[in-house]
Amino acid sequence: KAAYMLGLVLQSRGVKLNEVVTAMRHLEPACAAACASRPDRETTILPRLRRNIDESRAHLDDADRYIGLARQFHIELVDGCGNETMSLIVGALEALWSAHVDTLARKTARLGSFADREVRLTTLKEHEKLYRAIAKGDAAAAERAAREHFSEADHQDQGWHHEFDLGGVVKASALRSG
Repeated sequence: KAAYMLGLVLQSRGVKLNEVVTAMRHLEPACAAACASRPDRETTILPRLRRNIDESRAHLDDADRYIGLARQFHIELVDGCGNETMSLIVGALEALWSAHVDTLARKTARLGSFADREVRLTTLKEHEKLYRAIAKGDAAAAERAAREHFSEADHQDQGWHHEFDLGGVVKASALRSG
């Protein structure tokens, strides 16, 4: 509900998808740090992230399935940060972005860089690095790993791209298309 309502507001204001990605790039690292700071992380967030990483590894050669799992990793990270307000707000952005990825990339088989197995392997390694920082309880390292994972400059240098227009306006209806 919150994601759909936020989507309607963003759509009415003509907000572009790249602004959603930029917001997540700044906010998700705080969620990663919060996960690492949870005293109960061993029983709350770590099992969820480990299951996701293991399933992602098992589906590394299925680009479409891997993309869905990679998006789910981020959803789990945000949902498990232990701060209900952050989970709700950043989670709404994650849900909007994931819905657009599903609609614009996965359903149309326009997978961009994720069609390349090496890109999928790199993201899996980055998820593992983030997991290890959270497991150690190192909030600064978790935040840094999340920022590096979202580093637009690094990914552009590596030739990563989406095959859909990030300049397109957010569409709340993408959440209803799934």
